[in-house]
Amino acid sequence: MKKRKRFNSSHVLVLLLAVISFIILYGIDVLDVTNDTWLLASERDLRAHYIGWKFFRQSPWNFPFGLMDNMMYPDKISIIFTDSVPVLAVFFKVFSGILPETFQYFGLWGLLCFILQGLCAYELIAYYVDNRWVQLIGTEFFILSPSMIYRLYYHSELAGHFLLLLAFLIFVKNRDESNSLKVGIKWSLLCIAAAGIHIYFIPMVGIVMVAMYCVRLKSNCQTGVLKSMLVGFLLEIVMPVLAACGNIYLLGGFSSARTFDSEDGLGRYSANLNTFFNSQSWSGILPQLKLYCNDQYEGYAYVGLGVIILLVITVIACVKKKVSFSRKEIGFAVLVFVVSFVAALSPVVTCGSRLLVNIPYPGFVIHIYEMFRATGRFAWLGQYVLMLAAVVGVGMLADGAAGNKKKIIVVIAFVTIGLQIADLQQMLFLRKNVGDAGQYQESEYNVLQSDVWEKLAHDYSHIVLVEENSLVHKNYVDSFSLADFAVNHGLTINNFPAARPNDELVNANNAKIYENLETGLAEDDVIYIFGNRFELLFKDLKLNLYLIDGFAVGVKGTIDGAEKLDPDVFTTQFGGTFFLHPPEEQEQDGVLFNDVNSSQYMVYGPYAEMEPGVYDITFDYDMIDAGDGGIGFAEVVSGDGAQVFASLEIEPDAVQIRLQNVVIPEKTEVEIRVFVYEGHEIALKRFTCTVDKNNTMEE
Repeated sequence: MKKRKRFNSSHVLVLLLAVISFIILYGIDVLDVTNDTWLLASERDLRAHYIGWKFFRQSPWNFPFGLMDNMMYPDKISIIFTDSVPVLAVFFKVFSGILPETFQYFGLWGLLCFILQGLCAYELIAYYVDNRWVQLIGTEFFILSPSMIYRLYYHSELAGHFLLLLAFLIFVKNRDESNSLKVGIKWSLLCIAAAGIHIYFIPMVGIVMVAMYCVRLKSNCQTGVLKSMLVGFLLEIVMPVLAACGNIYLLGGFSSARTFDSEDGLGRYSANLNTFFNSQSWSGILPQLKLYCNDQYEGYAYVGLGVIILLVITVIACVKKKVSFSRKEIGFAVLVFVVSFVAALSPVVTCGSRLLVNIPYPGFVIHIYEMFRATGRFAWLGQYVLMLAAVVGVGMLADGAAGNKKKIIVVIAFVTIGLQIADLQQMLFLRKNVGDAGQYQESEYNVLQSDVWEKLAHDYSHIVLVEENSLVHKNYVDSFSLADFAVNHGLTINNFPAARPNDELVNANNAKIYENLETGLAEDDVIYIFGNRFELLFKDLKLNLYLIDGFAVGVKGTIDGAEKLDPDVFTTQFGGTFFLHPPEEQEQDGVLFNDVNSSQYMVYGPYAEMEPGVYDITFDYDMIDAGDGGIGFAEVVSGDGAQVFASLEIEPDAVQIRLQNVVIPEKTEVEIRVFVYEGHEIALKRFTCTVDKNNTMEE
């Protein structure tokens, strides 16, 4: 490698490549910091990131600095658990007073990811490759990294793949560094950055860090300076880990109403053995390979057709000894690849649709694994090892060639980047012009349409969601609408669909809320919103209950202009989000019409817990076209149909489906659904549920 200037014209070209690529893929509307429509109308994770930032910005400063007290009121939660790119959230909160009232930084974050990804990739490639064309073409492969593109504006904070390239850069430029303190400081800074972007990047950076230490340890053992490497362990491994933990502490990660303990998912959110060559339907050229389960999307680390071709060329060149890497480089690359890939596979090792083995790791390993249940993400390290090997190998081949051979290799590089773009076209343009606000309708993402909400915001200070798990972690449209309403009007809310909910805390809070409401201790300045309407059938609450936009709302006072709610009868139309239905079904003014050309469940849900009891459940409907043969049926089930509590055929000459004396023997999550066969057309108008309070099934 020849010595280069710290910043040269190639860096300018890389900047242009990154910016142009970003604008082509996403447009410029996302860069308007006052444009938040696309975030509010986005997929649920990105919406949570943005609303989380709004709450954090509005909350007064706390210590640790990343805590806010208005989104899990009266408890505190860290900005870490809303995945709002914590380092940027803290930075912009410092300047909140001079920022516009509406301010989002997620568009800028995406552009920053592209730029840093490009610059880091260029530095890595240029360390080994002198050919300028290959440097720039190779950089574009990384700018258009499939796994990074897939995450951006979905799990946006996980698009910070430049952190992984920076980790590789630390190895490349410091592998022979004798000053362990200098190396340790660099790793510490990178670990601090990783903790400030997303927790998952810490173990990924850690794998590279430990691999570098092992390579350096082996080298120094051979030269007789083992003692210095033992000291180096404290500086190069322990110090960076402590630095990461220190930043997590400052961001409130250890002082929050959330927990790092995982929900379920270990073994499902994993990588498949075919992950590097499985496009998961995103390739326009290569066929999709099988997965063991759909949740293995988390292990998406497809390298792309262009990289596959370059990788084949590199392997052939290495076999013919036209390209070679040092033992230290090979050892490092193999160690990073193997460790990260094994971690990505999880204890449940799969190939295609087949389960190969379930590795019986010790309990403490499983516990650590469960903290990072989406193990498939660790495959990104292996993906970048393969991409670097492919691009650098072909670049070294070009450097060693002369005349027409050099030109041919450069042409091959051009062709492969073209094939890469053609192969990934569907992925690359997945979110084209995502920031164009004109394509979204507010009614699609905000269910609060009644004018009554404005009156409530004026008269009350807090929103309390009761039975939050039914409302918060299962019904995202409703919960985000309520959360955005709260933060826009300066109200607090007691729960939010952030990561890693603390179920014990949620259940304890629910029990206390119901106890207070049944004993007349409702608070004057609180709006109570009940996520599970079935629960109200069993409660004697000292509240005035109303139905507003499909929400069961309770207050101590009265609400002018709102419909009174009878707590002994649960009734609703189908225009809200309590019940679900396939996209083919048409809803008009709360009435649901089935698709006459298909046999399917036209309505299902609500996946809410029902207390033990004897219920009457009724669907009012109009028969539009009875057709021939059986029409369909309604049923009450749990466990996706594993247990059937009641079932009834739909009659052609009736106007109701009435499931009477439905016995729910124990508290369980229930699904109520209606199935209609092809060739029949009905219109569901209303759902009603009552309970026999004299027969509650209690022992």
